[in-house]
Amino acid sequence: MGVLCVVPASIDSSDLDRDPKVIRGKSVTLHCPAEGSPFPNITWLKNDRQLLLPASQNEAVGGDNEAARTENEAGEDDKEARLALRMSGRQLEISLARRSDEANYSCVAVNKAGEDAIHFSLQVLGGYDQSHITCNIGYDPVTSTTRYTSTCRCSVYAALFTMLLAT
Repeated sequence: MGVLCVVPASIDSSDLDRDPKVIRGKSVTLHCPAEGSPFPNITWLKNDRQLLLPASQNEAVGGDNEAARTENEAGEDDKEARLALRMSGRQLEISLARRSDEANYSCVAVNKAGEDAIHFSLQVLGGYDQSHITCNIGYDPVTSTTRYTSTCRCSVYAALFTMLLAT
């Protein structure tokens, strides 16, 4: 008669940044170091809605070391999927971050002995229009007095400025 040791699903969140930031257009990986016996099924949620297939189903697609890709949350078929599960579902990678990726994400780990979850609040920086000032100097010959007008333009990458202020 064999003895089966069952350990409830748990997530060690001691070294995790629960408020990650990413610059628009860059990649970010959310980590969910889930453990348990049997190994838990991992599901990722975005704003309390299931985001991707459970890791066990994705693994059949590409294996543990390859990204398991699916349609994005809006159901649009991206030519290059931006969302990927890695490490048996313990990592959610978001590529080419958009403002629409800014949300609350949850990793839920479940096995027959128990359940655990961790929550993240992802902020995407630089999602606003770039600031700019335009400079043009011109002479207006229609007016009776000499009149010069000037307009200045200076492009600013807001995400980098915001990131520097946040650190």
